[in-house]
Amino acid sequence: MDIRRAKLSDIDMLVENRLEFVYSIGNVEDKEAFKRLTREYFQKHLEDNTLLSFIALDNGKIISSCILCIYQTLPTPSCLSGKAGLLLNVYTLREYRRKGLAYNLLSRLIEEAKALGLGKIHLDYTDDGYHLYKKLGFEELHREMALKL
Repeated sequence: MDIRRAKLSDIDMLVENRLEFVYSIGNVEDKEAFKRLTREYFQKHLEDNTLLSFIALDNGKIISSCILCIYQTLPTPSCLSGKAGLLLNVYTLREYRRKGLAYNLLSRLIEEAKALGLGKIHLDYTDDGYHLYKKLGFEELHREMALKL
């Protein structure tokens, strides 16, 4: 088993892993467009270091992953650097779950995010992931909303 930060040469595997994760939690109307845009996003943001991903591989296949999309905002009292991340695609294949892989990957991702100067990481969680995120120190937010455009 290999656990490491993802790189440009991993794009094909990252795209397939992302598609598998997204399809497992919901319907995607235009799958071809979603796949193409996902590939384009990985290409651009892995190159400019505004995407950070850690992966666990077994026999050349991603078995666990986490992805952090890095962005810049105005400084806020809770994030003075204004540099933040949105955590996505924390996903482990069913047969590899409960072995500490997601915890290992997320611990590495968090340390790398700190080294890059991020002040905050946001995420949407599922019931399955809630205890993992709490164990890593994530806190529930109050009074946060979103508008779908």
